[in-house]
Amino acid sequence: MVNVHNKLGYLIYNKSESNRVRDIHIELSVFDDITSLITGDEASITIESSVFKNFNNPSFHASIADTQYSHYNINNCVFQNIKLYGSSLFNSESHIVINNSLIDNVTTNYKSIIDTNYNDLELYKTNITNINLYGDIDESFIIYFEAENKQNSIILENVNFSNIISNGNLIKLDGNNAQIKFNNVTVDNIDLNGSFLKSEAEIINCHFDNFIFSNNTNINKSGTGFIQLENNITLSINNSGFFNNDSSSYGLICNYNGGIIYFNVKNSNDTDTDTNKEKSITINNSIFQNNNAKYFGGVFYISLYKTCKINLNKNKFIENNAGVAGGVIFFEHADTDIKNYIEKYIYNKKNNNFENNNAISHGNIFASHPYQFVYSEKVNDFSIYSGGSISFEIVLQDVFGNIVNDREKYYSEIGIYAELLDKDKYNIENMFLSNIPSTFVNGKNIVNSLLIYTEKAGTYYLQITPKQQSNNLLNNTKLIYKINIKDCDSSFYKLTTKNNLFYCSEPICSNECKLMENYVCIKGNESINSDKYNTCKCKPGWKGDMCSEKDYFDSNKYKNKFRILSISLELIFIIIIIYILLHKDKKIITDSGLYSFIFISLGCIMKIISNNYIFTDSLKNCYMKILFSSMGFIIIYIPYTIKLTIASTFSLKFKKSKKDIIIMKNIFSTTLFNNMFLINKDLKKLYNTIYSTNNNPYGLKKDDTQEMNGYLSELSIYNSSSNLIKKNTIKRNIDLANNKSNIFKSSSGDLQQNNSLSKMDLHRCSSGDIQNSNENSKSNLKRLSTHSDVKLYESNYNITSLSSLNLNGFKNRIADQYYEFLMRVTYIEILIILFTFIIFIALNLYYIISMRDKQLIDEQLYDGLYAKICPKSKLPTSIYLLEFTLLLYNIFKNRKVFSRRYIMKEAKLAFLVFAFWLFIDPGINIILEKLFSNNAEMSQKLQYYSTFTCSLIIFISYNILTIYLLFIKKGDYRPSYFLSVPKAQCLFHNSYICYCAAIKIETYTKDELQSIDEYINFYNENYSAKKITFVIFTFIQSFFSFIFKNIKKLINKIR
Repeated sequence: MVNVHNKLGYLIYNKSESNRVRDIHIELSVFDDITSLITGDEASITIESSVFKNFNNPSFHASIADTQYSHYNINNCVFQNIKLYGSSLFNSESHIVINNSLIDNVTTNYKSIIDTNYNDLELYKTNITNINLYGDIDESFIIYFEAENKQNSIILENVNFSNIISNGNLIKLDGNNAQIKFNNVTVDNIDLNGSFLKSEAEIINCHFDNFIFSNNTNINKSGTGFIQLENNITLSINNSGFFNNDSSSYGLICNYNGGIIYFNVKNSNDTDTDTNKEKSITINNSIFQNNNAKYFGGVFYISLYKTCKINLNKNKFIENNAGVAGGVIFFEHADTDIKNYIEKYIYNKKNNNFENNNAISHGNIFASHPYQFVYSEKVNDFSIYSGGSISFEIVLQDVFGNIVNDREKYYSEIGIYAELLDKDKYNIENMFLSNIPSTFVNGKNIVNSLLIYTEKAGTYYLQITPKQQSNNLLNNTKLIYKINIKDCDSSFYKLTTKNNLFYCSEPICSNECKLMENYVCIKGNESINSDKYNTCKCKPGWKGDMCSEKDYFDSNKYKNKFRILSISLELIFIIIIIYILLHKDKKIITDSGLYSFIFISLGCIMKIISNNYIFTDSLKNCYMKILFSSMGFIIIYIPYTIKLTIASTFSLKFKKSKKDIIIMKNIFSTTLFNNMFLINKDLKKLYNTIYSTNNNPYGLKKDDTQEMNGYLSELSIYNSSSNLIKKNTIKRNIDLANNKSNIFKSSSGDLQQNNSLSKMDLHRCSSGDIQNSNENSKSNLKRLSTHSDVKLYESNYNITSLSSLNLNGFKNRIADQYYEFLMRVTYIEILIILFTFIIFIALNLYYIISMRDKQLIDEQLYDGLYAKICPKSKLPTSIYLLEFTLLLYNIFKNRKVFSRRYIMKEAKLAFLVFAFWLFIDPGINIILEKLFSNNAEMSQKLQYYSTFTCSLIIFISYNILTIYLLFIKKGDYRPSYFLSVPKAQCLFHNSYICYCAAIKIETYTKDELQSIDEYINFYNENYSAKKITFVIFTFIQSFFSFIFKNIKKLINKIR
């Protein structure tokens, strides 16, 4: 049908009650340039596979079909080149379903293209393209939808909107209860002077699923976003994307005044109305990228109150922009409740990703209007003289704490007002405040030199409040600064203004004084402020005729005193050292260790020498102080720590400890062990538990393993490491290896008398000493095992070579293995302790090299004088911290020696010395670095006296007992300096560890004296300086042999 028109405005009339057709079906038809096809009511109209084109219909009838109260079912149709003048395509009071169709090149000057009132509208697989809406902003739409009380719905599924120009909104929703669903909808390249979707319905449920909104523009500047929702709102967006959209107002999704998505109530000032409305926004798995709003809210503009619930999950917000505030979301009305909600449930959720969003003024992600003033600095009180000035900064922030830079001058009306209050915070009539800048620049109001005059001194308050502005922002914010107005002191003149406001005036000096660089003017007359009476004087720290020379702090006043004290103490140390060396053959010297005494004494002297370099008048003093102090520390620390480590491992608890049994069995001779300890039935039972159980040779229960927890699991590691020592000693012990069978038999239990000959032979081979053949063979072997190098070598065979030696039953002797492990791990700890010496040397060399090309720094002290200080470096503090850590570790690790027995008394005293040393030496130096850097005299004195005291205490505490015993001629009496049994043996229990009352030992028994001798011999023979030195060199030799051997293997493989 082509070019068919009539004056009625329609071709088919279907309103007659008698002739009305209820079902109308149009198929495979073309309608070209005709008037409205049909008018009527209450019909079911199906149009399929038809074309409607070139319509230019000025009639008020619907352009395609104007039957009301009907149902339209349109499938596979084309609507093309249609111009509408005051009518829609279909009657507005009908249910319309459009499927698999094209709406192309349609123009309207007034009405909507599709208008639906109180009915549902459904569009499926439809393309809407090349649309021009020229009508008024509130009259011409693609879809206008008005809902009734019961919910009416719009369903858009697989619909594409593209190439559309509109003078207003694209889709408009009104009425009571509306629902619109977008599923697999694409909106691309539309130019609007309004919203894509605007809803003023009382209840709106809006759902976007798999929705793509891209390359669209909204040029409306009055404040509408692409999606604008009001009143009771439920919005859900899932698996959708919004890309490259530009809004000339406030964003993408809005609710009043802009935004890409925009939410609002009709009366934004009616908070009660808003409180009664439900607001829910849920967005999941969606992307918002490169969306731009000219003013607020690059994505969302929300003008809601506390009832708004926003849930964002697994979304990406990337490179969205706002010309003023809120690169992602802007809140028109925001308070601390909304702020807390946002920060808790959205911003801090790790599953939402915010990247490179931006706002010119403030809030790259979240923002609101200016909400408060805040102090720029923590200090909010001042103390000045009347007539003096204060300076401060005030920062303008929104509710989220963003600084409001306001480069666009959108908030140019916001200013501040200052008033002075008395101590009770009432206004003061007679006072003076100078003018202050009112407006904010880049988010700050900088007040420089605000003059304050008062009648009298006292406490006042400066109150800062916002100036009145048209938008009533910041109504509830104010800042209070506490001002203490001081009375003029004696160096000032006290004057008054004509209003009886006092002020303090500085003395006036002559012009000659003004030529000086660093001076102060001194008042000369109490009542007349004149240069005739006043004089000028150099400020502290400056001297010379023109006050241009620095005045340096003078340490000479106590430098000589310090040197005399140091030399005196060094002489005392040397005298004591000489006295002790003259008695070096005494047992107390040999048992304590002559080399330990020498090194500890040398370290104390080096610490004293370091005090000569605390005066930083040359660069050399900087590193010499650290060098002597740190090297003195480590030379003292190493022997002390080795002693504590050995004592901590092998001292006895006397508490029915299985470890005690193992140690005593391996150190004491069998006869002595039996006579002193195994006569007690409890210890005998414990002994049998350890050494007489086949399946569990150690006899451990699950709850008994705390002492040795972890040792046995690491045993194999240390076994393998000990091979380095073993390989270098096998050749020296061939005789021992030839007698290995006898060794292991002797160590597996109590030996019979007929084995004594083989043990005698073994002892001759290993130590060269001939034991008395009548002595118990077990005793011989025990003494053998502690003699010379045999113990370590025997342990190597026991642990690492059992299978090769084919020993019967010795594999399961875990207790003996544990003892060997203690021996070995103690040596490893000693090696680690000695390695700290290398660390300290390396640190000092690095510090000396780093200081080579530097110069001393001038620093002004607290009293104004200058001092030369060492170049800034973190290394001295690092060395002090390392010393502190080493001492603290030593105290913690070896604290148990304080309650142990069979140790030197010096070891127990060393624990207390370490606790004192920790605080007085590295502790004081760390404190000085932080607290007294600007007080040279205090710093130098504290350094000197702490080092002096520390060295004196260490030296005296280590040597006092030795000096005393040598003086009273008891240097060879071991019980005087060695702690053995804790009390006299209880005759009833035959025990030293029972709970009977402790009886002080008046006279030691022969066995007790022998036990002391055997224990000291064990220490001397296994951990003497010579022995440690030998093991160290053996280890180093083995280590390098191992390295070179593997390098050689590697080279051979490469060849």
